[in-house]
Amino acid sequence: VDQRFCPRIVEGELRYNCVVDALIGIIHKKPKEGGISAVGGTGSIYTYYGPTEKKFASLTKSFVTTDLPKVMPALGLGEEPIPLWWTSDFINSSPPGTAAKDEKWIVGEFNCSCVGISKCLPAYCKDDMPDACYNDIPKKDLAEVRKIGSLVGKKGLAILVKSGAPAVPRPPRAQESLKLILKSVDPKFAADESLIEKFMAWKKAECCKSAEGFDGFASEMSVGAIRVWACYVQLCAVHIRFRP
Repeated sequence: VDQRFCPRIVEGELRYNCVVDALIGIIHKKPKEGGISAVGGTGSIYTYYGPTEKKFASLTKSFVTTDLPKVMPALGLGEEPIPLWWTSDFINSSPPGTAAKDEKWIVGEFNCSCVGISKCLPAYCKDDMPDACYNDIPKKDLAEVRKIGSLVGKKGLAILVKSGAPAVPRPPRAQESLKLILKSVDPKFAADESLIEKFMAWKKAECCKSAEGFDGFASEMSVGAIRVWACYVQLCAVHIRFRP
């Protein structure tokens, strides 16, 4: 993208971390002395702020309330949702000494394809840390990590609901439990939907209390399936119940 050079990049840029339309944090990224790149690993200095930091209140208000709703339409993506996890990097383009309320900040980059979560970096597997995992995140950061994770889930669900994506029906717990039992006897039974329907119908009607119900049910089953049925009855008899 062709864009003019902003000399004040040497003072650093502001990265706004967002989950859809919610600002969750601001990072001031100052390039190494004499440099103009604030990319991680280049000696740049990162300072972390909360989403309500007063220093940047004017920019935050303008971006979140005025500019953000216009971003997707301006990119020709008006019908698409704002990315789930993304960032916007701002560079101050105003002359030094400009009052904060009058400052003009230019977006140098939108990023939604390779966004790191700073507090999760200790869990990032790489050559010198091949076994890194969630437990490597410092305890002092876990509350923030969980907060971000919960917000991502909440916003992601809202996007799906708004898009009208059909809900995938979840099998009843009883059916899931039954499939596990059938699989332990013979995997082919767990894949037999007809057999599963018979078991579920039997459980619902509790036809084990009726000899007539049992005879009608058993006459349609193979010997192997009857053995499985017998195991199921025994499990019920010892009070292992399956929730509907």
